[in-house]
Parts: sequence; C-alpha cells; structure tokens
Amino acid sequence: GELIAWLHRNPAVWKRDSPAFSVNLSDAAVIEPHFIIFVESCLQKSGLPPGLIGVEFSERVCLTHPNEVVPALDVFARIGVPVAIDDFNVVGAGMPILDHPAVRLVKLDAELTTHALEHRLTQARVVGLVQTAKVMGLQTVAKRVMGGDHSNWLTALGVDFVQSFEVS
Repeated sequence: GELIAWLHRNPAVWKRDSPAFSVNLSDAAVIEPHFIIFVESCLQKSGLPPGLIGVEFSERVCLTHPNEVVPALDVFARIGVPVAIDDFNVVGAGMPILDHPAVRLVKLDAELTTHALEHRLTQARVVGLVQTAKVMGLQTVAKRVMGGDHSNWLTALGVDFVQSFEVS
C-alpha cells in the first residue's frame, strides 16, 4: 500500500525512467485472499500502469498451497502484475505453475546454481530448469553466482540475469 501510494504521488519519478518495482511476498500473504483483494483494489484505484509493480514469492508456497496460489496468480494476471517465482528447483511437480500467464520469471535456487559446476546431477538440473523456462517463454535469474567460469557457464547456458554480491 505504501509503495502504491508513493508511486501515485510521484508520477514524475516512474514516468521519466520507467523503472519496475518488485515486492517480495511472504507465503502467508500469497495465500491470504483478503490481502490479494487489497492489492488488487489499491492498484486499480491508483491508475498505475500494468507492469510497474511486480511480486515475488517462493516456489515452496506454490507446491504446498496450489489451491490458494492459483487464484492469486489469476488476480495478478488480470491487473498486470508480473510474478517471479523464487528458489525454483523442482523439475516435474512444480512445472504446471510455469504455464500461468502471470508468471514471467523464475529465480533458480541458489543451492543449485552455486554447486552446478561441482556435481553433474546438479548441473543437469540447472540445464533442465533453464531450458524449460526458455521453452515456456520465461526469463531466468541465477542466484548466488560466483565470477569466472561459473558466471560464464550460466551465461552460455542462457540464464538472463545473475544475482550475486560477487558479480555486478
């Protein structure tokens, strides 16, 4: 609510450079219908353009509460709020969520990306997740990326962004 109000009061800031703002949502917030309705109401009343504010939440809540997450995703898709799924690491059971139109980006679990060059199975999982995301038309973020060979391998693989203290 605070971010939406600030953006509404300061259009010169976001109209000039068109930034995007991402809000991390807790698992509890994602599965709380009243909160999702509150977000929808605030955004509709603000008149802010679609895509200016996105949200991010964990894959864990998608797997443990799919009956609550899908309606939230439906709302986000309807009001133009892109969704990033954080700590993504499941091949198979977690994949149907990637087909939802609100989901635009997956952030690969740092445990996978950090150890991808140390273990062949982990490397294969990263390759599978990145390629799956590409086929689905999603962007990918590799978390906790080391520099050098690690960053070069992820870039060559097709990862769109890296998130790290070591790599700018």
